[in-house]
Amino acid sequence: MTTKTTENNGDMRYFFATALIIFGFFVAYLPKTSISNWQLVLLISMGYGFSIYGCIWLSWAFFNFIKKKKDLSLNFLNSIIISLIGLIPGAFLGVIVRAKILGIEKIDFTGVPQIVLIGVFITLVFHFWEKSNNQEQDNLELKLINEKLQQVREKKYLQNISCKIGNENKILDVNEIEFFVSENHCTIAIIQNKEYFIDLSIKKLSEELNPEKFIQIHRNSIIRVDQIKSIRNGNNWLLETISGKELSISRSNRSKIKELFL
Repeated sequence: MTTKTTENNGDMRYFFATALIIFGFFVAYLPKTSISNWQLVLLISMGYGFSIYGCIWLSWAFFNFIKKKKDLSLNFLNSIIISLIGLIPGAFLGVIVRAKILGIEKIDFTGVPQIVLIGVFITLVFHFWEKSNNQEQDNLELKLINEKLQQVREKKYLQNISCKIGNENKILDVNEIEFFVSENHCTIAIIQNKEYFIDLSIKKLSEELNPEKFIQIHRNSIIRVDQIKSIRNGNNWLLETISGKELSISRSNRSKIKELFL
């Protein structure tokens, strides 16, 4: 959910940045022409907006590629330099697009410095807006993380489980149980090859057991982590316990194994 929200926020920022550039050029160029031609000014502004932001986007994409290779840090100065690298060719491209829209054969690039200055101003506005927005997002995420951490500290995980043997009740220590399996709508706790029938479902156990000690590997089985001996790949992933039992790992639960050990 968080990843999807972040991606959506990123898409909105790209849209906002382009719209901001278009608006900036529209406001800058509108006084230079008659109000009756505002549609033409808007079209030219859109040409500048998409040209400039397209080049800036390519510049940032290249930086992110290099960043992964060389572990570069991003600071205010670097962000301005990256934006300028995209702004300059974007400004030239914008002038060419403007000439095409107006049907001008001889293209005049003397206005490029002014376009770059306008672009720098808009880039700075967007940079500080994005920084503020990111700070707000970070604060919100940290608040949620701290709330989760508080819940984890306060949560009391299952320590003992009651089971019935004949007419007697027996209390099982969770830390002695090797794994749980569900068969014929019954949940069985396994301790040293002995089976104990309990009243809790696998779903309920997955919610009540300590996730650092137990992991659900299938809709019908949960194993104590330190009881995993090995995992091999066949038609399905098969887990071997220390006691020599084999349990299937469902495809949907493979990610839990990877998160735990990788």
